[in-house]
Amino acid sequence: MEQESNVCNIKLPSNTYVVNPNTLWNFVKTISGTGEVFTKDQLIKSGLYTKSDDTIKRNLSYLKYLGIIDESRERKKVGEKKELIQKFSVLKSKEIKDINYQIKADREENAKKIWGSYLKDQELFNSLKNNFFKDTNTKTVIDLENFLREKFPNRVPSYIQNGIDFIVELLSGAELLKRDGNNIILSDEVHTNDVLEKNKESEKEDTFDENDGASESPPEISTYRIKIEGPGISQMIELKDTRQVKIVDATWKMIKEEFNIDDNDSD
Repeated sequence: MEQESNVCNIKLPSNTYVVNPNTLWNFVKTISGTGEVFTKDQLIKSGLYTKSDDTIKRNLSYLKYLGIIDESRERKKVGEKKELIQKFSVLKSKEIKDINYQIKADREENAKKIWGSYLKDQELFNSLKNNFFKDTNTKTVIDLENFLREKFPNRVPSYIQNGIDFIVELLSGAELLKRDGNNIILSDEVHTNDVLEKNKESEKEDTFDENDGASESPPEISTYRIKIEGPGISQMIELKDTRQVKIVDATWKMIKEEFNIDDNDSD
């Protein structure tokens, strides 16, 4: 069965001969003809390429991880007994509906383009983008091998190496990344959109909000302050003792003399 990482939720097939991008796409195509709810038997009757219970179980499990289908069980009377019947339902997202529509319309290439757009928002790709690529768009195969070894420390080398091939093939087919020799590169569109999104977040953080602090109470002032501005003077005086009071008094006296104001004037 497939193993799932507890750290960044990457799930790899334990047997990439049984579960791989080609088998997954064959399941997607067959599911498009079964209706919104189906069983394993209905898949086989709809022309699935295999009747192997193990193969069906593993591929459906991975499609569930990719967010294509959901699983439920219900008791149903079969003859004289009630048996637990496993059912699967196609998740009702616009992209999945569009994929199914394009397949039914014999436009498989269009369906695969929507498939790529859908995978871009799923856990597998987002875990790689955010935890593996992080702030760069290019990594090496060795980088990915070391990354997966950390996520699956108890797995044999073949599991990790097959997992690398699976990831690269699946996401390359979806045009989300590409392999160039030993380099693994995020697609230009994904990288550009990611940079633009980060720039928007940065600009938003740097934008001054005139409402910031509007609801905060003004700080409590424990001393008297007098600001005097005029020709040749601009001073804030904090009255801590009588010396500052005398300075203010002298300044006020100077201003009154300039305006010829007599202390005895009533006006």
